[in-house]
Amino acid sequence: MGRYARAIDRGQFALLRTVFHADGYDDHGPYKGGVDGFIQWLQERFTDEAPMQHFLGNSLIEFANPDLALAETYYVAARPPKGGEVRQGGQGSGLYVLSWGRYVDRFERRDSEWRVAYRRTVVDLRLQAVVNVLPGSDASNWGRRDAQDPLSIARAEIFGRD
Repeated sequence: MGRYARAIDRGQFALLRTVFHADGYDDHGPYKGGVDGFIQWLQERFTDEAPMQHFLGNSLIEFANPDLALAETYYVAARPPKGGEVRQGGQGSGLYVLSWGRYVDRFERRDSEWRVAYRRTVVDLRLQAVVNVLPGSDASNWGRRDAQDPLSIARAEIFGRD
């Protein structure tokens, strides 16, 4: 689940592939289909570098057998305005999208690896809110969706790769 949040929030679509089995299916509401199509749909929707944030909450995992599990994981997701005018330490106002919901996942273990075989995103509440963004700390501390994100820099320093 943590890999999913990081992949979506940082725009790391190769990492997103490791969340699902190759034949995995995602029902995200407006998008329903395989992993390749899901990634393409995300890339078309989120074209700028403004980071999103998914906060994962309670997770209940129920095992049907040693290779099959059902998981329900709560999330809160925030997406900043498009265009970048109120990010990277800037000021201003813009329309934020806030969502609360759950991921209902069928996890399967194949070749000793657990991945999502089927995901349904359940939206419990979704809001759009005009917010005034306060000036932030030094811009180098702001999250990004590229190799200059502080986590990507730290991973490169420690592991020699992102």
